[in-house]
Amino acid sequence: MRVSKLPTTIVAIGAALLLTAACGSGSTDGGAGPDTSPEALATVQAEYDKAIDVGSLELPMPSEPVDPGSRRVAIISVGSNSTSGVLLHSLLLRAVKDIGWDYDEFDGQLNLSAVGNYIQQAVQRDYDAIIYTAYAAESLKAPIQAALDAGVPVAGFLSTPDEFGDRLITTNDDQVEAGERAAQAMIVNSEGKAKIQVFYDKAFVNNVERAESAEAYVKKHCSGCQIDMQEVNTADLAQPGPPYLNAFISTHPKGTVTDILTTTDSHTDVFMKSLAQAGRTDIRLNGFDGIPFGIEGMTESKYNVPALTSQAWLYQAYGLFDQLARKLAKQPLWSGLDAVPVGLIDKTNVDGFDTDGTFPGSDKYIDGFLTLWGKK
Repeated sequence: MRVSKLPTTIVAIGAALLLTAACGSGSTDGGAGPDTSPEALATVQAEYDKAIDVGSLELPMPSEPVDPGSRRVAIISVGSNSTSGVLLHSLLLRAVKDIGWDYDEFDGQLNLSAVGNYIQQAVQRDYDAIIYTAYAAESLKAPIQAALDAGVPVAGFLSTPDEFGDRLITTNDDQVEAGERAAQAMIVNSEGKAKIQVFYDKAFVNNVERAESAEAYVKKHCSGCQIDMQEVNTADLAQPGPPYLNAFISTHPKGTVTDILTTTDSHTDVFMKSLAQAGRTDIRLNGFDGIPFGIEGMTESKYNVPALTSQAWLYQAYGLFDQLARKLAKQPLWSGLDAVPVGLIDKTNVDGFDTDGTFPGSDKYIDGFLTLWGKK
């Protein structure tokens, strides 16, 4: 097993190119109207109650066994300099070890150019398959196309297939459902009177889908709520504050906003700490992807994190290797891995979530894959 990195100078240049999305206010008119009706609140509450029963989520599974055989794959991480990237990579490593394949690791270092170069290198080095993480396929179009043209299967972990369709194996959360879950939490916790500010980065397709889904749900089900959208640049998280959060806090005194919704785990981490330091725990911070630091923040009184969407990334990692095994064995693929159901984590169920990135019910799915692979 070998871990590869590109020189630091190349990483810096690639990161700058990746994260130069324009930053603007881009607010929408989300002013509140008449009070939210009791009937509407009851509907949202029922959905919320269903969402927090995460252990009962039914995730898609294949029914036919597959012989994984002996394979050698390239696993390209989004970056060891990313908290969530490290977690995602660890889940892929757990799955590849269980399926019994040889592998080499490549560190993307949050550098889109580096990831593309690694895909091209993997084609030249005759790997049986290539796995990358997080980026939309459209942003890696040329190297993915080159790999597929060379007959090398490619899989994107938490990615979108874009124009490649079913030629590219992808896993992902159901982003529309994720946005709806976040909206349900904000409506319930405000009793239908939320004043919401959403921060999102248009450079990442998942961010946009989540944000727009949350906005649509609030406008449809909560007439007494207000929701405004602000486009931001993720690169600014490296600056103190970041500046756009500082500006928002300074122009929104207590009582003028009840909730902030962040669309990435990186934003959740930074915002959680910044709001606490600014003494603005009157603002509820809601986010996505229940990963360790968010779950830990939910249990600490110095933060105000009432809800996060759940994720089943460990299941998705095993599902990705199952799909690759079937592709390489020329067996039919199964559906549903590109829109995995999402639940909610709140203070009533947070104790059931481990800080290793797994979720209640993980074991039964992992056991299921191991059985299908003849490993159990």
